[in-house]
Amino acid sequence: MRVCLVSPSAHRVYRNIRRSSKRQPMLGPAYIAAALRNMGHQVFYLDADALDLTAVDASKALLAERPDVIGISFTTPMFFEAASLVSAVRQSGWSGHITLGGVHATALPQETLELLKGADSLVRGEGEDAAVALANRLEEGLPLDQVPSLVFRDRNGVIHFSQKQPIGQIRNLDDYPLPAIDLYPLTRYTSDIWGTDELQMGVLITTRGCPYTCEFCASGQESWGKLRYHGLDRVLEEVERLKRLGARYLVFNDDTFTVKPSRCLEIASRLKANALEMPFMITARTDTVNDGLLGALADAGCFMATYGIESGNDRILKEIGKNTTTDMARQAVAATKRHGIRTVGNFMFGHYLDDAASCQSTLDLASELSCDVSQFSIAIPYPGTQLYERARMEGRLTTDPFYDNFGYYGNVPWRHPQLSANQLLEFQQKAYSSLQ
Repeated sequence: MRVCLVSPSAHRVYRNIRRSSKRQPMLGPAYIAAALRNMGHQVFYLDADALDLTAVDASKALLAERPDVIGISFTTPMFFEAASLVSAVRQSGWSGHITLGGVHATALPQETLELLKGADSLVRGEGEDAAVALANRLEEGLPLDQVPSLVFRDRNGVIHFSQKQPIGQIRNLDDYPLPAIDLYPLTRYTSDIWGTDELQMGVLITTRGCPYTCEFCASGQESWGKLRYHGLDRVLEEVERLKRLGARYLVFNDDTFTVKPSRCLEIASRLKANALEMPFMITARTDTVNDGLLGALADAGCFMATYGIESGNDRILKEIGKNTTTDMARQAVAATKRHGIRTVGNFMFGHYLDDAASCQSTLDLASELSCDVSQFSIAIPYPGTQLYERARMEGRLTTDPFYDNFGYYGNVPWRHPQLSANQLLEFQQKAYSSLQ
């Protein structure tokens, strides 16, 4: 089978704010492409976001590859563009199989297929095995009810859940081939926002899943929550390949790279021992770093750490399941700066119990910490999160067609218990105007 995978453009997501030049690859399709290719299928990948292709042009580019199957992976903010892409493909007259994947499809499978009537199926959770099984059965003309984790539409338009039990999660990540990033437009993944002068980035993840249960986050949805690790040899192999493919700096894009400090130290040691030092960025929590770890990471080439600080109020931090404190944030950011590592602080206004005073505390903490880059979002109840279930049960959601009001900036798609949409937007705008 000839399978074409695509990530939609995010141009509508950023329509309310000036977007930076940064483009970063989504790695999910790379893992699925590698699994399909490993089993003999032909695979093409289109990153419509990196190539700045909106739905109509992305559809033309896909169909030029003569696909048998099109797979679209998207998050909630990209739902509208995914819907537009499905529509454009169908309006062209193409009648092949369209399947969907990603955290939104995993969280709301029935609704997703009801809304995207031109799609034929979707895969819930991690997609490698299911994608291979789907391609195999389509190629052989067999029924789809034995494809694990699949939700599909029959010839009469009735939606069915696969009779075969979901695979759940991949147990040994190293059993799968390296992600097929050679299919990606690698020279498009550059950025100057981190002070890298438009150097090509190499993105990798060393873990899947997340052991934390933050109310606003859906990162555990596709991996069903459990944390698993790639072996260190595999991590080094990926770094070596990224370097060969032109990467000038690395982005360790795990949900939390520092979740296991001893492993981080080992990765830093192995990078130095194998002469693979490249500047790299990490994701971290304020309760998972210390002086020794940060020193070792800096020595191995770490130039930036991103912290999800979220709130300047300890009560809010506990209530949302973050289970960190403002003092932890102060200590982590100070220690990071001492070791010459730049800091990114992510802050959020509009947690469920936030009020004007706690939002002001968040703004005050951001000002006090003075991270090299501060990013401010509004809490949005994304499907798959505890916040979504809370808001849905209380009738607080105001969903536009195809979730078009779920973008990252300038949107408040729910009725907050204590703060108006204008108040939340004012806090966001004030934060960016005063701290950027």
